[in-house]
Amino acid sequence: MNKDLYLSPSLVTFEDFSDLLGTVDDYIDAHTKAIAIYEDRLGVVLRGAGGSDSRKGMTGFDDSEPGNSPNEGETQAKSDRRRRPSADGREEGWLVLEADETNLKVATGSASSTAQKQTEALFKIIESLKARLASLEKVRKLISNLPAQGFKPNQRIVVMFRDGVPRQIIPSYEVSKAVKKFRYSEQFDIQVLA
Repeated sequence: MNKDLYLSPSLVTFEDFSDLLGTVDDYIDAHTKAIAIYEDRLGVVLRGAGGSDSRKGMTGFDDSEPGNSPNEGETQAKSDRRRRPSADGREEGWLVLEADETNLKVATGSASSTAQKQTEALFKIIESLKARLASLEKVRKLISNLPAQGFKPNQRIVVMFRDGVPRQIIPSYEVSKAVKKFRYSEQFDIQVLA
């Protein structure tokens, strides 16, 4: 993986379009693997919480049809209270640490409350990774069609990445694999002088 892409946004130079496509393929593969890892981790957290009954309470999702539960209104009100900011603007169950314009939220409460927050975080991460994976796949298709639109496939290009996805491609019109002026021969014969 290209370490320049750990920063966002970043500007990275590629030798040609195949080099860029290889990098995008690597990121697609990395996202696919990360999604599988987080889904496995989510499964472990949900199984550890005691099965399907606790899963409903932990995630805020209910598999039943609306109106089937006698306490549905109470459950919805509790869920709304947990997510709603308190009177002083802070969310219930979170300690908010602030420094200048940066905030850090720390989960507080019981073990089940923090497990619920971990589950919610895992769902958000999986959704975010899937959205980025879809973007990467669409961008890969667009990049692979660029040579058909008149761009030379062997020209050097500069790409601006944001959040690991190519957002701008700037061709340099410099051919990356230009013919070398001098050739170095690795094999040569030496005649022995007597």
